[in-house]
Amino acid sequence: ARSRRRRKRAELEECIARRREVTNGTWDFGDVDDGNALQRRRQDVLQRRKMQEDALGKLCTRWVAREKQIQELIGLLGTGCEPAPSLLICGGGSTGKTSIVKDLLETVGARYAYVSCLESATPRQVFHAVLTQLKQNKRRKSTGYMADVKCDRLADFLPALSATISASSEETVFVVLDDAEKLRKPRGCNMPGTESILPIFLRLPELCRRKMSVILISKLGWNSFHSSHMAEVEPILVFFPSYSQDEISQILCQHPGVEDVKLYKSFLGQVLPSLTRMCGDLRDIGFLTGVLYQKYVEPIQEGICSASERRVLWQFFAGTFRAATQAYQAGDDIWTAIQHASEESQDTCTRTKHHTSLELELPFDSKILLLASFVASRNPASLDARMFENKRTTKRRRSALESDRQVAAAQEARLKSPGPFHFERLVTIFNCLLDVVDEKHFVARSDRSLSASLFQQLNTLVGLRLLSRVSPEPLESARYRCNLDEKMAEKISRNVQIPLHSFLRYA
Repeated sequence: ARSRRRRKRAELEECIARRREVTNGTWDFGDVDDGNALQRRRQDVLQRRKMQEDALGKLCTRWVAREKQIQELIGLLGTGCEPAPSLLICGGGSTGKTSIVKDLLETVGARYAYVSCLESATPRQVFHAVLTQLKQNKRRKSTGYMADVKCDRLADFLPALSATISASSEETVFVVLDDAEKLRKPRGCNMPGTESILPIFLRLPELCRRKMSVILISKLGWNSFHSSHMAEVEPILVFFPSYSQDEISQILCQHPGVEDVKLYKSFLGQVLPSLTRMCGDLRDIGFLTGVLYQKYVEPIQEGICSASERRVLWQFFAGTFRAATQAYQAGDDIWTAIQHASEESQDTCTRTKHHTSLELELPFDSKILLLASFVASRNPASLDARMFENKRTTKRRRSALESDRQVAAAQEARLKSPGPFHFERLVTIFNCLLDVVDEKHFVARSDRSLSASLFQQLNTLVGLRLLSRVSPEPLESARYRCNLDEKMAEKISRNVQIPLHSFLRYA
């Protein structure tokens, strides 16, 4: 038996070597008697290689971020004429396993039968589905839509399958079993009739003596197919990894209904980090982004703001996005949650539209910078850590005497002129207020470093006399004073939706 296996292995290696020589065009056809037949065979191989390259180009164009898996499948399955091994294609949900396999087989024109093991969960249903598709039988009204193919046992299935496929056929017949883990033998169950049919399907080429290949599609790996019979017929594994955030963005940007691609990419950059952490299913992410994008562009369509005002757009959209994500996590109706959030935010949107037309027209970051300077001028530097620390401390109950002292201190602070502050302290409070805004609007900034635009905005505020530079020496650390009155500061705080009173010591 050992010598027979060695001889068979040597014949297989010799066959593979000849196939490579024919494919690469390095075989000397002059030493063979039947040169015309080999020449035709070589032309056939070259034509198949061209078909593989054409199929690879078409599939890679249609399926983004799956070039490696498509190239591997074409190399293993060929064009439907070469002998192909049995495969196990595994990966998570919504990774393109089933769609790419079916598209590949249809592109190369292969003959195949596709069976979903969720719909056909019993061996009888699987046998019937395979034979019906390979025989291309259709149910007719004359027969009462009854199935023409009847196959209840494995002993009837194998001869019927052999009769369906011609022994002299050069094309390979593929049998695709989707959700193949449903056909596994139940763990710990030794009752008769519960044996898995997967080992039989993986040995179909040997049992039927036909050119066949079985493709198993599953969310589980090969180790989950626990059976002593499965170890003898281990298929080749092809793994489909989950899509990354950039790959999901590329796939969603191919949406045909999107007019402004730049705006849509910006929208995806804001919502995808939260959606990918919340759900990993590409279909759910595509549904959520399609619904939410309609609400995202509503302020542009109504003329409230332009597409370049991304932060204003997000202020209108933040409540809807929060309600949709909470409804998805709770399993509630997303449409109802979005509609309810839109009705609640209608008054808020109207107020925001009114506040955007303030007498003081400034960029959003300049308004935050003004509020930061106002807080720095009114609060002593020793209270910054208490005002902006993240951890919450338990507040002790104040006595009546302490409350009176607080009221007196507040009145005294209002009578005093604004105090000067250093540039470093201004930047620190500015970043803290930005954290408050980002946390409230459910976004995150990746870059908080000092930029030229921040210095330019600071110089603009000094030129408008909203800030005053009080440091006399140019080499000394820059010190400023805020000239903004309390009424205007409250207007700006309502405009950017920051609770200013929470950051003032004597508010």
